This record gives sequence, structure tokens and C-alpha cells, in this order.
Amino acid sequence: MKNLRIVLFFLFCSTNLMAQYTDIINSNRPSLSKSPFSVGTDVLQFETGFFYEDRTFTHFSDVSSFGTNISIRYGKLMEKLEFVGDISYRYDDVKKNVIQIPQNYKSYGISNLTIGAKYLIYKQAYDDKSTEVRSWKRRMAFDWKRLIPSVGVYAGVNTNFVGPDYKESGITPKVGVLLHNEFNPRFILVTNIIGDKITNKEKVNYQYIVTATYVLHPDWSVFAENEGNFNDYSDEFFAGVGLGYLVNQNLQLDISYRTALNADLKNPTFSAGFSWRLDRHQDSYTDLESPEEETIEIQREPFFKRIFKKRYKKKEF
Repeated sequence: MKNLRIVLFFLFCSTNLMAQYTDIINSNRPSLSKSPFSVGTDVLQFETGFFYEDRTFTHFSDVSSFGTNISIRYGKLMEKLEFVGDISYRYDDVKKNVIQIPQNYKSYGISNLTIGAKYLIYKQAYDDKSTEVRSWKRRMAFDWKRLIPSVGVYAGVNTNFVGPDYKESGITPKVGVLLHNEFNPRFILVTNIIGDKITNKEKVNYQYIVTATYVLHPDWSVFAENEGNFNDYSDEFFAGVGLGYLVNQNLQLDISYRTALNADLKNPTFSAGFSWRLDRHQDSYTDLESPEEETIEIQREPFFKRIFKKRYKKKEF
């Protein structure tokens, strides 16, 4: 049971160090950060949620918003590569008070459509201390390589295929460095450093996101997150917490709450959503006992048979 929980931990926390593909869904939700690891080849994954946000600048504006965010992830060509599409749809009720002149209006539509890809550059390997039986001290000692993160990169474009209320001048690039640290079998830290709209001098934004995830149970995990945004208009900082629940190997539910840390900004945001994948991945292995090297494909059970299959079998006595 202990080994089973460790395996489930890796998969449930959106990261896995042993392989890109995992038998259980690995979702980025409910955090805003992206893991450097892909979903695996021939896996199509949807991560979506609904949000409500009340963004208030003291003595300036009050914007009440609700909408949905959708991330579509697809692994193809190689295990380390993943293609990503991010779409946001929102409805904004804006109330401004500029120089004592109230301005109220509503806007709605697709506010963001970004297409990109991420690639795992470096995957950190840790010592297997389960085989250390001679020394309890060595078995329990901290592996200092855990301070060195796995590294991935992201590159994409913000398209201008958005609603009229959210149009900008042309397409702009978005790039990022994705870091992953596993400090122990239950605690993972993901760090993103992102440059967004870097060719648009008026809209360029530099961002960091740090997400700490802790597994309470094979099916339950919690996270805490800190986000910072830096641009020519203001520097904004946010904090968030959330909870994820693994329903089955292909479905995860989540809820989260975020708020601003700036004194002049109130930004409570509530979100609830789910992650679901269509798994057509095929494992392969090399038969080492064969006189000639031979790769054998393992045929997986049909998808709809696996999704309803119990994850835990009853123990036979």
C-alpha cells in the first residue's frame, strides 16, 4: 500500500519523474503554473473550469467577471513534447469612476486564445534509497540533488482570434521556463518564469508563479500558490489555495480561491473545474532475453472499459 501511495502521489501532482506518460491523469489544475512534463504521446487532455472574479481598484474601478478557462493538451511525436492550446471566455461588468465621471459598460467574448508547445530539456534523477538496507541514516538522508530542478521550456503565440472587446494589435509571443522540484515523496514545488506579449511595449508583462503541492491522501491534494506580474502600469501580487480530488484514473475535480496582495487592489476569485483525458497511449518495452533486440507494443484495454474500471481491487485471502 505504501508503494501504491507513492506512485499515485507522483501522478496526481501533475508531475512524474520516471516517465512522461502516467497511468493516472496528471493535470496542471487547479494551479496556474505549468509542469515541464507532458501528458504522453497520443493522449488528449482537457482541463477546464468556471470562475467568478471581483476586481476592485480603490477609487478607480470595479469589474465583476465570470467565465471559463480551457486548456487543451496533446502529446505527439515524442514523450518530451506537448502541444498546448489555452482559451478563455469571459463576461465583464465594468464600473469606472475616472475624475468623478462614472463610466459603466459590459464586455464579453473570447478574451484569450494562445497556441504553443512545451518541451522537457532536463529531467532530474533521484537516488533509489529503498535498496539501502545497511544504514538507516543513509536511507533517510536528504538527497541534495532534489534542489536541482527538472527544466522545461514553453513557447507560444497570443493570437488575435478574440472577441471585439479584447482585440489588440496583432499576434504576440509568449515564452517561459518551467521548473520542477520534488523535495520528498509528498511535496512538490513548480516554478514558472514567463514573458508575455513581449513585442507589445504597452502590454508586455513579466510573470512568476510558484506552486507548492502536498498530497494528503492518494486521492486528495492541496496547493498554495504565489503569483507576481510586472508591467509598465503596476506590479501586482496574488496568493491562492486549492484542493484537488482524483475521481478515477482519467478524471480529476478541483476548487480554488485567489486574492490580491496589493493594498489598493481587491481581487477575490473563486474557481471550480475538472480535468479529463482521452488516453490512447500505447506502452512499449524491449525484450532483453531475446537474441535480437525486439520492441513489443502492449495493447491497452478499450478506453471506456478502463474509465469505469475500479482502481483498487479487493484483496483476496
